[in-house]
Amino acid sequence: MRYQQLFLLLILSLTFCTTQNQQTNFDVQLKTLEISRSSDVEHWQKLITNANSEEARIKIAMAIARTKEDSLFPIAKELFIGASSDSLKIAAAFALSQLNHTHSEQLLISSLQDDKISPRVKNYLIRFLANCGQQHAWNFLQEFINDDLLKDAALTTLGVLNRKVHSRQTLNIIDSAKSSLSTAEAYYLYNSNLPDGAFPSLIRLIKNSDPEAQIFLLKKLRKLLAKKQSHLLDSLSSNILYSFLQRNLNSTNSNWRLLLSAIYMTPMVKDSVLQEQVKQLTEYPIGHVRIAAYQALVEMAGKKISPFLVNQFGKLPATYEKAAIAGFLAQVDPNTAYLLINNALDKGNPYFKRTLLYALAKTKLKLSNRLLREFLKLNDPFLSNGAFSALAELNSVQTKDANLLLNSKYVSNVGTALDWYLQKKKKLPDLELLNLFKKFRGMDALEIQMSICQMFKNFEYSSVVNADSLAKYAVHPVLFKKFPEIFETKQEYDWVSYLPSFLLPDSLYFPSSAPVVEVETTKGRFSIRLEADLAPLTVKNFLHLAQNGFYNGLYFHRVVPDFVIQGGDPTGTGWGTSGYLIPSEHSPRSFERGAVGIATAGFDTGSSQFFICHSEQPHLNGNYTRFGKVIKNMNVVDQIEVGDQILSIKIVE
Repeated sequence: MRYQQLFLLLILSLTFCTTQNQQTNFDVQLKTLEISRSSDVEHWQKLITNANSEEARIKIAMAIARTKEDSLFPIAKELFIGASSDSLKIAAAFALSQLNHTHSEQLLISSLQDDKISPRVKNYLIRFLANCGQQHAWNFLQEFINDDLLKDAALTTLGVLNRKVHSRQTLNIIDSAKSSLSTAEAYYLYNSNLPDGAFPSLIRLIKNSDPEAQIFLLKKLRKLLAKKQSHLLDSLSSNILYSFLQRNLNSTNSNWRLLLSAIYMTPMVKDSVLQEQVKQLTEYPIGHVRIAAYQALVEMAGKKISPFLVNQFGKLPATYEKAAIAGFLAQVDPNTAYLLINNALDKGNPYFKRTLLYALAKTKLKLSNRLLREFLKLNDPFLSNGAFSALAELNSVQTKDANLLLNSKYVSNVGTALDWYLQKKKKLPDLELLNLFKKFRGMDALEIQMSICQMFKNFEYSSVVNADSLAKYAVHPVLFKKFPEIFETKQEYDWVSYLPSFLLPDSLYFPSSAPVVEVETTKGRFSIRLEADLAPLTVKNFLHLAQNGFYNGLYFHRVVPDFVIQGGDPTGTGWGTSGYLIPSEHSPRSFERGAVGIATAGFDTGSSQFFICHSEQPHLNGNYTRFGKVIKNMNVVDQIEVGDQILSIKIVE
């Protein structure tokens, strides 16, 4: 009966109101198998038999990739070996990489030695190896580092695998570079363990490398200098680095990401000229650069910069930048910072106040601890959670503080408290955990249930708690997959009825295969072209939420400069959902600058939260659902900070 209900649900969810958008019988059957994560090889084989076109077979390969069902390896292998075109070969290879099957990696590796396979396909095969394992790929990919056609793909994949490399291998790359490094080489070196002897050579290669490579090299140099200190800098290297920074710390530099990396390096090369250049960058048009400049000034000048920070704090409105300045001031002049923060805590939006709470922690004053505990008692999950996180930064959280959050009705508070107990390796009573598991059963409580499962795994508990006692309260299949390793049981549970439901109004349809939406924010507007060919259900969900005004007024709650901005959480805490979860739709397309993806807590746990990449992020490829790309006004995305709002999202094309 459950399977019949599921099938009916899937049929309804794939029904559109207009004739032009009705799915064929083949498409409905395929989507049903995909979303149910079916491992029935016979049903999949029937679809292949009825697939009379390459397009149909590509669809099957992509559907198999999204199931992540290892038992479908023979089907994916059949599609891969029998592929007569590069497109089908790539789709089938992606399917193999998504299956955690022991033979997937071996098949992809052996295919790389086949001269009949084109370089285009081999580039994809190498990239997909990052998703299907590391055991054999690591050593094998070394062979392609000197291959002009496959070198970049090999280096990038090796960087994603992030395994320890021998000094000689990294030195070979550095030595073979005549005067510059490519982005792929820099990315590989950024993720490698470099010997001290490589340090001067890296600095000499920065000058002529492309900007993306320079960013990775600066990040690597910063890590090395922070860890090993300045003894790595000989006089020549120091002069080259100084000249590079002086030339690039320019307020007219339009590459804010390179500027950001250069600013972070300046405290390593203490100099009054560089310090003055950094100070001028506190007026740069992009906030990420201004905030980095304040941070660098504190590291370079210490307490001497306090009057300047106080002046800047007084000039700015109640924004994230102002709160960040308070945090920097707290490090060099805690008493002044405390007074300014205390007088500003009743102003601005929730993110301004929450960031001020983090700034309070940086003062390390007893007065700050007392004030944070007052916020901990508020019936405001956003601020009480922020106060707890601030106390955790100080390592001042007491068990009674954690219990205060644990007894809260708010998902974000309970989740944060459980994370603290796990981190501190503190055990909670079994019945208390079981009651929490029963109490928090909404889709936004998945991470709470996952944390509770982790606690059961970490500690010994009584027989009162077992897989059976949790199964009827679990909200997601990912939990059922954890039960065997937690409770050492071989019992299989019927988790089909717990699959992510996806049922939207029939009135919703795609205006085109690549609709464009315009996102209006407090920093301006930008446009996203949605990629329904890659992720039809994700696009459908996003349009549904946008058309119903779900996103209007929500904040961007997470911003990591030169990585991503993230929004779409109705609670603003990072724990919120739309009330339901949607299936993952991973694809071969890369997460490049401007790519838009769905934030998740694991496979099939997407909902309303989305992120936009500031820069290319190879480690996200094949692990998250990409469903669009910013095609207009990426400069607006670059300016968005924590606490900026989405005013509206409208379909414009």
